[in-house]
Order: sequence, then C-alpha cells, then structure tokens
Amino acid sequence: LDRLAAEGVLFERHYTTSSQTAPAHASLFTGLMPSEHGLVKNGTPVPDGVPWLPEALAARGYGTGAAIGALVLARRDGFARGFGWFD
Repeated sequence: LDRLAAEGVLFERHYTTSSQTAPAHASLFTGLMPSEHGLVKNGTPVPDGVPWLPEALAARGYGTGAAIGALVLARRDGFARGFGWFD
C-alpha cells in the first residue's frame, strides 16, 4: 500500500455530484452530472443510451467486476451493465 500511495495520485479534495448513492455512482460511471444522465434519485434505473464506463472497458478487452454493498446499486436497475461479474 505504501508503494501504491507513493506512486499514485493524491486528491486532497473530492466532491460528489449527489448526496444519494445511485446518482453519484451513475456520475462516476458516465462522467455526467445527474441532470445529464437522468438518474437523480435512488431507486431509479440507469437510463438506456447513456455511456457506461464498465461497458467501454469490457469492449476494449478489460476484465470488469463489481462487489456492491448497497441495494440501490442493484442489477435490476442497470448497474451491472458491462461488468463481467457483479456480486
């Protein structure tokens, strides 16, 4: 971990796009603000047609996986898109 920290990038300030988990994660995976990707509250499915980072990575041959701990990031709401494994 020390080597990773020494060779990595340190962000001393970070801001989220939303106080709710699902819209904030959708922003992380799309690079868009909630008003742009359309997911503005928990319990709302990921809109079809928005770019999704795991799909782009998988399409380029990267292995993708997600271990989630929040029900608002459920497979049924589209958060598994592009992940090779999703648990």
